[in-house]
Amino acid sequence: MDTSDGIDFRYEDGVVGVFDPATLPDAKGVLSYLPYRSGSHYAMHQAIGAGETPTCTFIRDGVECSFVVDSCPEYGWLVIRDVRHA
Repeated sequence: MDTSDGIDFRYEDGVVGVFDPATLPDAKGVLSYLPYRSGSHYAMHQAIGAGETPTCTFIRDGVECSFVVDSCPEYGWLVIRDVRHA
């Protein structure tokens, strides 16, 4: 994945990873991403492991959007739902 044109997404106060612009979250499902080695990436996975469902955000066309993460079945993949385009 070329991250130069990617869209970063965040959890809490930091960046978790980057989406390819062609595969931005639009609906529930399984989505690939390039993880960043960051405290926020670690915190998101800790929340998932604790049975929580973290809410992440990203900016699309100047609008903040969000989605809920249900799980991470393997490295670089998320199961998401409740995608909101504000």
